[in-house]
Amino acid sequence: MPTLTRILILFVAVVISLVSTSRSADAVNCRNFNATPIDFGIYNPNRVAPTLSQGTVRVRCTGLGQIKGKSVLITLESGISGNCSDRHMVSGQSVLRYGLFRDAAHTQPVGRASHGCVFLFGPAQPPRGVLDLSLTIYGLIPPQQSIASGTYVDTIHVVVEFFD
Repeated sequence: MPTLTRILILFVAVVISLVSTSRSADAVNCRNFNATPIDFGIYNPNRVAPTLSQGTVRVRCTGLGQIKGKSVLITLESGISGNCSDRHMVSGQSVLRYGLFRDAAHTQPVGRASHGCVFLFGPAQPPRGVLDLSLTIYGLIPPQQSIASGTYVDTIHVVVEFFD
């Protein structure tokens, strides 16, 4: 009988970073976040195809007229593994590899560019007044990983940055 495992990735924490020395950045309000977890459901290690899922991050910021000329960048932190192109979920001592991507074809891993990944959004000039985005994140677990039964979890921080 195959081992079936419950998998869930949580978007629990949101980190806001206003990268600016300007006092006008204080007027920006990015307090409206919503993220749907990427729930892979039951993972079957005997399956030959990848296990796929998707989630959504919604970012809403107001007061952007105060930071005219600045760009916005939205990224996902690397989670437990510290590597956006080789993510890990854990259950006790067991590790399950997975990836998060900006595209449905799973070719653009999302994370910091300094780690060889792409941004979830930007850099781009936000519209005056309000930034209101709903961004889809595509998840993939490579097939045939030998793992112990359990609930595997990783927590990903969403980072919103404004800069010159």
